[in-house]
Amino acid sequence: MNELQRNYIMKHLVLLLVLAMTASTFGEDAWKNALAPKGTKTDELTFVDNGKATAVIIIPTEANSMEKKAADDLQYWLKQMTGAHVGVKFDLKVKPKGAMIISIGNTKLMQDALLPDVDLKEDGYSISESDGNLYLRGGRTRGIVNAVYALLEEDIGCRWYDNGEPRLPKSPTLKVQVVPRTYVPQLRLRDPFYKVSFDPVWSLRNRTQAPDAHVPEEFGGHIDYDGMFVHTAASLVPPAKYFKDHPEYFFLDASGHRNPAQLDATNPDVAKIVIEAVRKTLKEHPETEIISVSKNDSGGDQLCQCDNCKKVREAEGGAEMAVQLVLVNKVAEAIEKDYPNVTIDTLAYLDTIKVPKTMRPRKNVAIRFCNDAPGAWGRPFTAAEDCPVADIAKAWSAAHNRIYVWDYNVNFSHYLAPMPNMNVIAKNIKFWVANHAEGVMTQGGYQGCTERDWMRSWVIAKLMWDPSLDQQALVDDFISGYFGKAAPAIAEYDALLRKAGEDHAKELASPPGGIRYPMDISFLSKEFLDRATELMKQAHDLAGDDAALQKKVDRAELPILYVKVVRGPKFVGDSYGDVLNRFDKVAHEQGADYLQEGGKDLDARIAEWRKQVPAKPPIGSEPQGRRQAAAPAAPAYKVISKGPEAMSYQAFPDLCRLKNGDILAVFYAGYGHVSLAADDCPNGGRICMVRSSDEGKTWTVPKVLFDDANDNRDPHIAQLDDGSLVCTFFSWSSNKPPMKRAKDFTWDYFNKVKKLSGAQMVRSTDGGRTWEKTAHTIADGWVCSAPVRQLSDGTCILGLYGKDPSTGATIRSPDRGKTWDAPAVIPAPKGVSLDAETDWIRLKDGTLFAALRQSKNDMYFSMSSDEGKSWAEAKDIGFPGHCPHLNRLSTGEIILSHRVPNTSIHISRDECKTWQGPFEIDNCIGAYPSTVELKDHSVLIIYYSEGGGSEIRAQRFKLTDSGIEKLPL
Repeated sequence: MNELQRNYIMKHLVLLLVLAMTASTFGEDAWKNALAPKGTKTDELTFVDNGKATAVIIIPTEANSMEKKAADDLQYWLKQMTGAHVGVKFDLKVKPKGAMIISIGNTKLMQDALLPDVDLKEDGYSISESDGNLYLRGGRTRGIVNAVYALLEEDIGCRWYDNGEPRLPKSPTLKVQVVPRTYVPQLRLRDPFYKVSFDPVWSLRNRTQAPDAHVPEEFGGHIDYDGMFVHTAASLVPPAKYFKDHPEYFFLDASGHRNPAQLDATNPDVAKIVIEAVRKTLKEHPETEIISVSKNDSGGDQLCQCDNCKKVREAEGGAEMAVQLVLVNKVAEAIEKDYPNVTIDTLAYLDTIKVPKTMRPRKNVAIRFCNDAPGAWGRPFTAAEDCPVADIAKAWSAAHNRIYVWDYNVNFSHYLAPMPNMNVIAKNIKFWVANHAEGVMTQGGYQGCTERDWMRSWVIAKLMWDPSLDQQALVDDFISGYFGKAAPAIAEYDALLRKAGEDHAKELASPPGGIRYPMDISFLSKEFLDRATELMKQAHDLAGDDAALQKKVDRAELPILYVKVVRGPKFVGDSYGDVLNRFDKVAHEQGADYLQEGGKDLDARIAEWRKQVPAKPPIGSEPQGRRQAAAPAAPAYKVISKGPEAMSYQAFPDLCRLKNGDILAVFYAGYGHVSLAADDCPNGGRICMVRSSDEGKTWTVPKVLFDDANDNRDPHIAQLDDGSLVCTFFSWSSNKPPMKRAKDFTWDYFNKVKKLSGAQMVRSTDGGRTWEKTAHTIADGWVCSAPVRQLSDGTCILGLYGKDPSTGATIRSPDRGKTWDAPAVIPAPKGVSLDAETDWIRLKDGTLFAALRQSKNDMYFSMSSDEGKSWAEAKDIGFPGHCPHLNRLSTGEIILSHRVPNTSIHISRDECKTWQGPFEIDNCIGAYPSTVELKDHSVLIIYYSEGGGSEIRAQRFKLTDSGIEKLPL
């Protein structure tokens, strides 16, 4: 036996030992009640003795519908457990001889027992024992039903893990020691926000309070927004109705125009309209508990620049929430008298997340606080208390005592992604409750079947009801009780997933893509997936011929299958087709119609994956060793720079879509990386252009765009809103006469004679057919490697960089490039030298985002909130890269293309908060890439290949939820 064989045997012996230990903990008879109440127990109370009822349920003579529901449910479940019929009677004056009374609600017997008064609010309950009788009381709505299910779950051990068959302790005799207690949950809104948790029957039994779980009013109802959930400005003051005649009702944007995207929250007429709309909703839907008065989610919130809004904002320390509270507080004050139990809520989200300096919400206002950019979006595996969001949450807690939290705990690009974050969910709920949370929603897979959704919903429901419960004990309770004889293997998978998260904690502190991490993330390794696959097979074997249990294991296995089909045949191997077939079957059976947030995509995604299934060799084909060698694969790229005008070396390309639909590309052409003038190359390097009129399939031969006596280089092209084209670049020249021969160029010579032009520009007014013959210097001492980009008012902004100072900057032109302001320098952190090729893009919330090169380490970024007039100190973006180019697609994603590693891109799906990638386009290092979106929503990218014989290459790809898919061009 060799060492490899010994290691293999030892490894599998250890795995068998672990499984054996897990089986002893999670066998069918090893279930532990994680909900068992703490406290002194009563003497044994006998509900049923040997199939005969020894208890009777009584309800008030004029019982309400909630009390009747509570009694009916208790009677039903007692019979399911014991087979005995426990009678339900109206109020009794005389206790039946020998019977134990279970009093439900405000009975006469309960009043005579002289139990202490307790304020149970809406949902709270009390369980008391006196003289051998049991008294169940509840709050104003679902409290009494909660009392019954607390007794059944916590004291007796019943479980409703999903909406199928419950787990019930069954015996002809039921004797229980009850813990008398009173409990009022702090959280009024308790919303796991998974699709499965929207079932109203499940919600009632598991004591959630969620807007989408429509528990009938006669059973206590549910938290109801009645259509006024969040982002309600457009519903309250419809632009279609008001904007034409009253543009002053809407926000004044930075260009001085009224814009229907948001309201002017300080306009008193707006407040009157909103109050009227709220009153109308409450009159038509009297069951409504909460109405949201909040800004639209128009891809980012815009700030009103009218005098009133600016005055309020400035007085309150720049907090946009103060502007919103002007409106919200007026609405809350107006409805408070007639609707004292209705809450008005508003979003603390993106630009409204900051607490105002002095202004505070009214007592009937709730703040809907979102754990997004400062927390879960970029750091989903880090507890909120350890993220920047913690300080903001604590500030709101100090300012107001009614906080409704919107948290996030699912991969929105991969609903089925394995996610080791249950401990974070538990910590967060505790943190929110400690900071005045009155409601918590944990946004999960709300559209369909998602990873471990029943377990997550059940555990989250219990933690929202009582945050002091132990999260892992709840998970173990669920696994053991739900999976029965298959539980040992599922429990080991849970431990495997948790261990993977712990082992990769460093990467998961800031995962690539943030909460939308890709399926090739390091913790989803081949070793992890292989072991998970083994465990799922064991679970199926343990389930045996139990068809219902087999379906539960199928659902548990679905995330493992999903990761494999996303990773593709190169990762999975020859069995990819079989894995895909199984995924297809299970996903359809389990209703996994949504694989990512958005529309139904299961069938379309499976169809795409089927195209990757390796073709099987035909029957009777020759053995592999006798086949002819396959022809070499055609390159994925197309060269677009060949022609006599392009000289022998092409680099630094850029492209843009013209208004006539053409795509125009520009690039540098010379005899080397720098091409100073020589007698055999009088003008040195030049700028060339090529054009495509068929979406990049074919290109014209290169033509000269600009060529003077200098080395004109690094060109970028843009078409302005007036139709003119501008090409920006910079040039090197020599302070000595031209060289005799171009081949005599050396870097030592260059460094002795070089002279820099500064950033330059030429213009075309005829669609690029002719160009200005003289270049205009627009930023002396600076250079540029990015295109001119425009603001909505026509202002042009160009990214710059320079060696003195060694950092980035931008310049602005208010007149479409005729004149330019002084550069606005982007401050570099102390000790950081930015090279710093600079590009920028506007985010949906109006801020500008700039990306900058930093050769020795990661790329950096900076933000501007004043239209590029000033910039915040640059920060590490989290990954390396040179020559950044930013481009927003029509679908909202932002592509950051760059070199290092090789030629790559990153993708942001959350406004540059987190990045997914890098995704390699080509293994060449030259890069300086640029992208444009094609009409079919795929992406065209051009870049160059460094070295002798360099060329401009073009490729086409499309985005997928896990990265990119290359397409033929």
